[in-house]
Amino acid sequence: MYNNDAKSSMRKEIQQLVEKDVWKVLTLKERKKIFYKEIIRSSMFYKEKFDSVGNFIKLKCRLVAGGNEQDPTVYTNNSSPTVSMEAVNMVLAIAASKDQYIYAVDVEGAYLEASIEEDNVYMMLQKEVVSEYVNMYPNEKIHVDDKGKLLVKLKKALYGCKQSSKLWYNKLKSTLEQIEFVQNKMEQCVFNLKQN
Repeated sequence: MYNNDAKSSMRKEIQQLVEKDVWKVLTLKERKKIFYKEIIRSSMFYKEKFDSVGNFIKLKCRLVAGGNEQDPTVYTNNSSPTVSMEAVNMVLAIAASKDQYIYAVDVEGAYLEASIEEDNVYMMLQKEVVSEYVNMYPNEKIHVDDKGKLLVKLKKALYGCKQSSKLWYNKLKSTLEQIEFVQNKMEQCVFNLKQN
């Protein structure tokens, strides 16, 4: 039903991953040093997007890591704070009482902005993704295995990895604090910037 849309959507996702330098393709020599049990799978997920009245807009594609295969003993403290509805409602109420403007921002590929610096996360790209990747970037030196798969080491937090939400929160918190936002003492997902 969505053949052309699916292919176009996959190409956009692969392009984003390459532009954001999400992985390092491993050489044959590097691959030999990796234990099979350290490698996690990847999956490409598609989601239909609709406008406010229910009209189809586009097919969105996202490459997701098989974080369920990561060693749980290594990732013991990776929960990320989530804003409470009470905090959202309080911020909205304060803004309304002071006649302030509210803006919503969507960070495209948010997790891909956070680096994985201390962990070695190895992921096998599935055949369909590898085929499209090779077609899009024919000049890259890559070693595709006999099953058409490709092994990469993740450099950025990919959706699905156990540590990704925590890494993204830390990146966002650090960025906000660099531009002088102050974390609320009662709600760690609320940051304030006082001006004038």
